[in-house]
Amino acid sequence: MSLSLLIITEAKLEKLKKEIKKICHEDEDSVMIYKFDYLKYSTKEVIGLIMANDNIL
Repeated sequence: MSLSLLIITEAKLEKLKKEIKKICHEDEDSVMIYKFDYLKYSTKEVIGLIMANDNIL
């Protein structure tokens, strides 16, 4: 399991998600994208397999 932190623009994020979807095996792989607008609030988007134990932050 690898964890990376990237700070990118919304346009680059959309491009990145399109590229991920091209190579991701959605029945095997899982890519989680966390958005932090403020330290207190966040959202998570999952591309691919949703893991049962992915509640790690």
